[in-house]
Amino acid sequence: MSDKMTPIIKIVGDYCNLRCMYCFYHGKDQSTLTIMSYGLLEKLIKEYTKLYEGNLTFNWHGGEPLLAGLPFFKEIVNLQDIYKRNGQIIRNTVQTNATLINNEWAEFFKRCNFHIGVSIDGAEKSHNRFRRNNNQEGSFKETVSGIKILQKYDIKVGIIQTVTRENIKYTQENFNFFFNDLGIKSLGINAYLDIMGNNKKMIDQSVSNEDFAFFLKSYIDLWLIRDDSTVQIREIDNFIAGIMEKQVTSCNFNGSCTKFFCINYNGKIYSSCDRFSGQQEMFIGNLNQESLLEILNQFDKNKCKLRINSLPDNCIFCEWKQVCHNGCTYHRMGGIDGKYYYCKARKEIFSYLREKIRSTYKLN
Repeated sequence: MSDKMTPIIKIVGDYCNLRCMYCFYHGKDQSTLTIMSYGLLEKLIKEYTKLYEGNLTFNWHGGEPLLAGLPFFKEIVNLQDIYKRNGQIIRNTVQTNATLINNEWAEFFKRCNFHIGVSIDGAEKSHNRFRRNNNQEGSFKETVSGIKILQKYDIKVGIIQTVTRENIKYTQENFNFFFNDLGIKSLGINAYLDIMGNNKKMIDQSVSNEDFAFFLKSYIDLWLIRDDSTVQIREIDNFIAGIMEKQVTSCNFNGSCTKFFCINYNGKIYSSCDRFSGQQEMFIGNLNQESLLEILNQFDKNKCKLRINSLPDNCIFCEWKQVCHNGCTYHRMGGIDGKYYYCKARKEIFSYLREKIRSTYKLN
């Protein structure tokens, strides 16, 4: 094998207890119960732990992964204990809407050292606008309740906020909610973008370059005013690392899209992250029919990988090439080998922060 690839595992497929209007699975069946079989789970863990030396990470996603049930997660840990190599440390992360979190879940996550990410879009008005349940009721109270339970067990929660045109107007309110009311220390930002206008419910909610630049500048300014080194905002950290010529960690900055694979509950494997689950051009194999080694070796030779890593001509001579790599593959215009949609906003933020750093430290 070449570079280590990290799995993103959709153990319940698209199955979810919420119906978030902007979800990239909005057009799929999210109501049918689909859970990965124990046999397939065992094959995945057994074969993945054999592939690479050193420590490993398993990312558990959905839909809503907690719908697989607590016994399923206990089996995950049991199988990892059986198959991991001597001295190997395994890290588990879960991305959840937190509405199902109770004391039993939190105790398990704490005891087994799971890292928890929660999707919440801000204060109640922002969150309930698009993150609703089957009855089209807002999920804010249930999500906050889940976060509070996790915090009661001293579990550090990382937040993912999806930014739409609607909630940009509440930028300061949401920033204060995250860091004052919730008391979180880690935030990541996803911009909602539907280039082709496929989601008719969200037809006017895609975030433009101008919107995104305004939003990020606002968060940067609020973060600087706060002056708290314990608060980490993923995007700001990556912009600063890029300006300082340090390692940039996020996949949509460092060009590491091809270092992930997504496996669905039915064994079908797709290159890159869960955003591409179900897209035929990203399909690379089925774990029910082949070994994981065969599938990932096949991907190494796949023309899809070449397309993902290719750069448009105007990226090649860009001063930010080494800290941008044409951005998020999912947000490229015209397909996976197209141009990153937020190129203009990204350049603007790099320049904005560089001037902030220069003026603060009086650099040339």
